[in-house]
Amino acid sequence: MYIGTIYPKRNTLLRYKRQIKSALDCKNLHHLSEHQKNLVIKLRKAYRLLKEKNKWHVIAAVVEISRSYYYELIAIVRDYGIEHLPKQKRRNSIKHPKPVVDNIIELVHKIRLEHPTYGKMKIGALIRQQHSIIVSDSSVGRALKILKQKGKIPISRSAILSKRGRKFNKHAKRTKYKLPAHAPGDVLQIDHMTKTINGVRIKHFAAVDVYTKYMWTHACSNATSTAAAKFLKKVIDSSLFKIKAIQVDGGSEFMEHFEKACADLKIGLFVLPPRKPQYNGCVERSNRIFLEEFYYNPKACSEHSIMGINNQLQLFVQHYNTIRPHSYFKRAFNLDSIPPLQYIALYAPKD
Repeated sequence: MYIGTIYPKRNTLLRYKRQIKSALDCKNLHHLSEHQKNLVIKLRKAYRLLKEKNKWHVIAAVVEISRSYYYELIAIVRDYGIEHLPKQKRRNSIKHPKPVVDNIIELVHKIRLEHPTYGKMKIGALIRQQHSIIVSDSSVGRALKILKQKGKIPISRSAILSKRGRKFNKHAKRTKYKLPAHAPGDVLQIDHMTKTINGVRIKHFAAVDVYTKYMWTHACSNATSTAAAKFLKKVIDSSLFKIKAIQVDGGSEFMEHFEKACADLKIGLFVLPPRKPQYNGCVERSNRIFLEEFYYNPKACSEHSIMGINNQLQLFVQHYNTIRPHSYFKRAFNLDSIPPLQYIALYAPKD
């Protein structure tokens, strides 16, 4: 059974401190190597600066050793004494690759021109089998890299071309982290998901105010930037507070017309980094709620057309905002589990 982390007793900690201090205060250093003497001097300085409650970046600048290495050395001093400190400097563990021989580069060049789609594994196998030369696939890969840099071989047509990154030279800006929200309308998270319900393919757009959890949704037949811009206009027209910033993922539906709409409305548009859906956690969680409580509930969603589903969807959104209890307010503000509209009316800070 796990009972928690077991820490040394106070007497043991005091004994450790005395052992370290006495070892570092030792004046007889003649039996140590030059490197060991330098380490003892650095440990003394670091120990004294730590006792004076200096920040570690200040200590590291003075003694020129990292925090982790300092504690590693202190543990050696504590348990075995200064005689067991490393006698020489650490060697660099990074092994640099051997340079590729010119005749291997020429051979790789010749085979690649004959077989433009072959990569390092196939070319390496041909060199070993047909020319009886022992060469690794990594060496062939380095030879291919050299030839590509010199422009002697083209990129294979079958190669997977890297996806072009989005250029942020307009209104949208890239953000490394999710945006903080301190008042209603500070950050609006928008996302869309695709579902087939009752034989109808739906593009479900959702927007959530991060601070109040107030929700807007709309079901469309396609997820284009035009559809996203129209959804944004509906959100702005029906919002109870001013929207200051919008946070979205890098989907194409949030480019072009949607970006232009944000610029026209003078609302900041921030795009999350790739593969970080957790930064859009509020709207992602709302997607799950709508799947479980609306789309997978035949009593709530029974229509067989987008217009009919949209009508039922707006009724559920009204229930979500005005009646459905939200435990978030209990966890975050120590209030009862209340709906978003009640929180906005009673507790949310006003502009």
